[in-house]
Amino acid sequence: MRLKNKKLLRSVLIANVIFTFIIVFLITVFDLNWNVIDYKLNDLLYKWNLDSGNGPKLSKQVVYLNITDETYNKLEYYSLDRKFLGDVNKTLSDLGVNGIMYDLVFRLPSDPEKDAAFTESLIYADNIYLPAGLRLNPEKIGFNEKEGSNYYKILKERNLGFPKELNEGSPLYASEAVTQLNQFNEAAYSTGHITTIADQDGIYRHYPLIVKVDEGFLPTVSFEMFLDYVEVPIDSLIVEWGEAITIPKLKDSFVEKEIKIPIDESGMTFIPYPATWKDLRENSVEIHKLLEFYSEESNFDELLEKFEGNFVVIGDVAAGISDLGQTPLETDVPLVIIHATLLNSYLTNSFYSYISTTTTLFWIILLAAVGGFLSILHTNKFLYIYSLFVVTAIILFSYLLVGSKFFLPIGTIGMSYLASFASMVAFLQVFGSREQAYIRDAFSKYVPKSIVEELIQNPDTLKLGGEEKYISILFSDIKSFTSISEELEPKHLVSILNEYLTEMTQVILEQRGTVDKFIGDGIMAEFGAPLEYPNHEDAAVSAGLLMQFRLRQLNERLHKQGIPQFLTRIGINSGPVVIGNMGSNQVFDYTAMGDSINLASRLEGANKKYDSDLMISENTYKNLSKDKFRVRQLDYVCVKGKVQPVKIYEVYTFIDERIKDELKYYLEHYQKGLELFFGRQFGESRNEFESALKFKLNDAASLMFLNRIEKVSGKKLDDSWNGAVTFFDK
Repeated sequence: MRLKNKKLLRSVLIANVIFTFIIVFLITVFDLNWNVIDYKLNDLLYKWNLDSGNGPKLSKQVVYLNITDETYNKLEYYSLDRKFLGDVNKTLSDLGVNGIMYDLVFRLPSDPEKDAAFTESLIYADNIYLPAGLRLNPEKIGFNEKEGSNYYKILKERNLGFPKELNEGSPLYASEAVTQLNQFNEAAYSTGHITTIADQDGIYRHYPLIVKVDEGFLPTVSFEMFLDYVEVPIDSLIVEWGEAITIPKLKDSFVEKEIKIPIDESGMTFIPYPATWKDLRENSVEIHKLLEFYSEESNFDELLEKFEGNFVVIGDVAAGISDLGQTPLETDVPLVIIHATLLNSYLTNSFYSYISTTTTLFWIILLAAVGGFLSILHTNKFLYIYSLFVVTAIILFSYLLVGSKFFLPIGTIGMSYLASFASMVAFLQVFGSREQAYIRDAFSKYVPKSIVEELIQNPDTLKLGGEEKYISILFSDIKSFTSISEELEPKHLVSILNEYLTEMTQVILEQRGTVDKFIGDGIMAEFGAPLEYPNHEDAAVSAGLLMQFRLRQLNERLHKQGIPQFLTRIGINSGPVVIGNMGSNQVFDYTAMGDSINLASRLEGANKKYDSDLMISENTYKNLSKDKFRVRQLDYVCVKGKVQPVKIYEVYTFIDERIKDELKYYLEHYQKGLELFFGRQFGESRNEFESALKFKLNDAASLMFLNRIEKVSGKKLDDSWNGAVTFFDK
């Protein structure tokens, strides 16, 4: 839909502003930004980037040591042998690993000798991290220490920290923990939590880097391992909730420049999976094979290359035992991948940020504003092109942003714009329907339906108010209507007049004319407005002739009722006019003004002087299709207000209509008489007009010229004489 009415355009803009405000309000109040749709769309873009090589780097420093089904078969037991694990710990220590992290909680005792061997290996290695599983709550709550456990004491002494908080956030609070045996906790180098939290759709995308334990903070075990590696204490961290955790560059640390890890208000960060579980085979070793390889001296150099200076993540991936979950890349994945992925992100500085809600709202408002502006243009093709561009650009831009480690809420922005676009289209339809109704109401009574439909489809062709156009104007009037009206009863007269005007109007509309007004029994019509079209002169003249033909049919019906015959005179002129809806805001009329209107009206009145039915001006005649109409020149006249005289013509039928011989001969003699008169050959001219009267008795035009010949015959005419007669008023 396209609108022209300024009030309606204002309404569309106001509606656009209101709807955009509602969208922004809903997103802000109900926290609709970063919803499940946003995440799922970004999952797809993240995977595409990963497939094209634009994903996070994969560090070779992170090695998976997996406990598999085959491991249990080798051990010939359905639970892990802790002496076996102790041997693994010592072997890894001998291979010079930087740190060992278990994704396991040994909370129950086993064989005392085996537990002792495992404890001894923890002390021997002195770089093993044993985690705890926490129960987390969004509300502030105290930590519930279980009776007989010294875990809380160990946490307070060795692991809880107090980083610098720059603002208030909404950290998660630990209420209780599933911990290692006390002897393991005491012997382990450090601890941290391994609590995984799935998003609303069950996919593991985010992880809490630090959680609150009473007044202190406990990091995830992978984060704790990395902080120890770069020798930055947790107390030195800078936490800006909703922005980032900053690992500063300290004098005695191994941090070359500060590291910023993006987090949300609760300390959650995105888990940047560098590969699928299947693609991590090069970085994984089955745990039982480690000891097998180590037992052979020839494998030592290869094992050193694999483990020395690296970090080992030990997890149980055996069927039916390991925790499985869904990542953005795949389903049913051992969740040990989360902790290894986080460790990988610290080592490779592969962190992903989310575009803030403020920025999101800015783009929503900007896109809606541009769309609102385009919706009020005279053509809506720009709005549709822009909307297609917006959708395409959001997808492409989001893809490129993911490659640059940024996430855009593609769903929120896209759906917000589409909602805005849909509202604009709906408003345009509503307001456009009003304008359609306005156009139909304003024109359907006096404009052909085809033109009304064109106006509706192209309202930019219609300017409210006046505009200058070159058109053809038709005036018609019933001869001696006053005498006829005196013979009929008023009610009967009105009925017959309505029937006459209906028939004439139908002819005008059929020829693409516009009925301007009815003036009593007279009709004023325009051709070539409100829509311009070629050959409007032909349309006007055709309408004039067809009105005469239709009147003959009407007279046949009226004659049977004993009603006097109607005779109609028609005048047509073509020229520039000012045309449009004119009047007041309450009452207006679609009409035309200008000298061209006056001449058409005078031509209609002049018919009675020449005893003609359809008179046209020289302007109309110039552009008339000569092969369609039979036309004769009537006279050469001086029009009031014009310096140069003009020719006037009578159109008496279509070219394909046969005419009687008497009329043919009359026209021939009249034409010769006209030429001789203006050639000052008055005697010969008189003879021709007298001959014309033989074929058309009492012809007013011929008698008029004979009278003019008598007045000029015998007189000496100067060079200024051109034979033109001053045109009279109607």
